[in-house]
Amino acid sequence: MIKLMKYLVAPLVLFAGCVAYEPATLVDGLISNPKVGWNGYSVQVPGGLHTIKTSSGEGVSDRESAIREWYDQQSNRYAADYYTSFSEQFIFEPSDESYFLSFITDTYELRTGWSVLTSVELQYLVQKLINRKMVIINDMDAHFEQVEINGQRGWYISGTSKPYFKKKPKTLAYEGVCLLGGLKELYWFEAFGSAEAREDMKLKVYEMAESLKVQ
Repeated sequence: MIKLMKYLVAPLVLFAGCVAYEPATLVDGLISNPKVGWNGYSVQVPGGLHTIKTSSGEGVSDRESAIREWYDQQSNRYAADYYTSFSEQFIFEPSDESYFLSFITDTYELRTGWSVLTSVELQYLVQKLINRKMVIINDMDAHFEQVEINGQRGWYISGTSKPYFKKKPKTLAYEGVCLLGGLKELYWFEAFGSAEAREDMKLKVYEMAESLKVQ
C-alpha cells in the first residue's frame, strides 16, 4: 500500500503554472464552463430545484450565506491532499427547503491529471476520497460504493452528517456523488437535509450527476 501511494502521488505533484479560469454560467437550468478541464463541462439542474438567492432585506436572514459558511466549515475540517487552483459552487433547494443540493467543481494544481493513472491507481484515489468525505460528514458507518457514470469514475455515499464535539448534535441526511473529470478536476453533487427528504435527495443528486458532460 505504501509503494502504491508513493507511485500514485508522484505524477500528481504541484504545478506552478497559471491558467486563466472564468466563472461558469447558469442559463435556463444549464451550468456550463468551457474553461474547466480539457474543453469544459456542462450539467443540468434537476427540475423542482431553484437557486438559493442572497437576501438583500435588512434584518432578513441570508440563507445562502449561512449555508455557504456552514459548508465551508464542514469541508475545512479535514485537510485536502492537493491545493485547488479554481473552485466554484452553485447551491439549489426545493420550494419546501427540506434540503439543499450543492454542485461544486474543484480544479487542482497538478502537473498531470487523472488520465496518467492506471485503473488500480484510480481505484485507490477514489477510495481515499471516500474515506475523507466520511470523516468530514462524521459518519464512518455510511454506505459507500465506487461508481462509474457516463465514463467518469467516482463514488456514492449515503449517510448522516453530524457536527463533531457536541453532546446533542443536529444531524442531516447526506446523499453525495463525486466524479473525476477528464483532466485535473472533480465534480461534487451533494445534498444535505431532513431524513424524510432522503429519497428525493438521492434522486436529484443522481439526476444531476448523470447529466454531467465532460468535454
